[in-house]
Amino acid sequence: MRIGKTLPPAAAPVTFQAILNGIWGVFKPASTYQRVVDSLLNIFGTKYIFLVSSGKAAIVVSLRALSQLFPERNRVIIPAFNCYSVPSAITKAGLTVQPCDINPETMDFDTISLKNALANTKTILAVCPTHFFGIPSSIESVRNMVDDPEITIIEDAAQAMGSALDKLITSHGDIRIFSLGRGKSYSTGTGGIILTDNDLFYEKMNSIVASLPSPDPKEIISNIVQCFAINLFIHPHFFWIPRMFPFLKLGETEFNTAFQLKKFDCFRVGCITNLDKYLHYLNNERISRIFLYTKLLSNIPEITLLVKNSSTPCIRFPILFKNPEAVDFIIEKSNSEGLGISKTYPSSVELIPHLPVYNKTDCINARRFCHNLITLPCHPYVMKKDILRISNLIKSYISPDK
Repeated sequence: MRIGKTLPPAAAPVTFQAILNGIWGVFKPASTYQRVVDSLLNIFGTKYIFLVSSGKAAIVVSLRALSQLFPERNRVIIPAFNCYSVPSAITKAGLTVQPCDINPETMDFDTISLKNALANTKTILAVCPTHFFGIPSSIESVRNMVDDPEITIIEDAAQAMGSALDKLITSHGDIRIFSLGRGKSYSTGTGGIILTDNDLFYEKMNSIVASLPSPDPKEIISNIVQCFAINLFIHPHFFWIPRMFPFLKLGETEFNTAFQLKKFDCFRVGCITNLDKYLHYLNNERISRIFLYTKLLSNIPEITLLVKNSSTPCIRFPILFKNPEAVDFIIEKSNSEGLGISKTYPSSVELIPHLPVYNKTDCINARRFCHNLITLPCHPYVMKKDILRISNLIKSYISPDK
């Protein structure tokens, strides 16, 4: 285990000003909540918004609301290349996961795979296109393929709040989900946001969210401490410390339905008081690094750069290798040198142990991505010299004589 400067794979520091705003929210919960909600409605140009304890909770609330409206439907189609939190949330909602393969060029749904999945629509409740790493997915193409008006498009924008705010995502699902977890576009440690313009969805969601328990004072104090800790230990000079403790499971994704559904606490509400201004800053910082990565790593035949537009504010910069051995070598070197390069998911969704899936098929492209994809850090703590070292490491394996 490395001791010393270590770049986190992704980072959205909770600023000291955000923490102060959060503490103010504890003492003025009602007025802070209303002010923040009004601001978010204006920022995202939506009719209704709900704030809950996590991105997973946001998915569960959305699906439970839809299940009340369409009780005969129980299938949810998702990309097979996915964070395990998504199938965890679908399962917790009492529904069945249907993995669908991805297009290796765009990470959108593979058209043929999605068409096959949509062949029998009577039991499909929702389709969930995902903006991986903040790269916009084509919601419009999914909408054009879904001809059943009772199938809801849930836009998984957990990693793409920056792209949504910068209007790179030009069309939206019937429901949009954002995450405020560690390493997302904007973080309060944890938290989830649900957006919709549908009046019926709003009524059902409002009833469900109203029934959720509120965090108790001990949890709020714990959240405050957590944000201070994130601010300290996300810094490269200290990130090696939490990495020494495996029980923290930093960067890991696991299938686990044992998570709580709660309202968003008043401290975290206060933390997003100035979301648009700070997110705009984070986006610009990410874009500047993505531009440099693109310049340094373009036109290398052994790799594919999945970010096609260097003005996309990705939370991590994804690269697909032809050779999985290159991935193992680069990850090992990165871990020893503290460069923050990371892999993504252990396997495609259909291979998750103990997860029952509908119509299990091999999702070849998704499986390949799990083995051959790495991501490069592009947050504000990444300096130009770090990007040069990372790029040189990748080039050294591909062309060791150069």
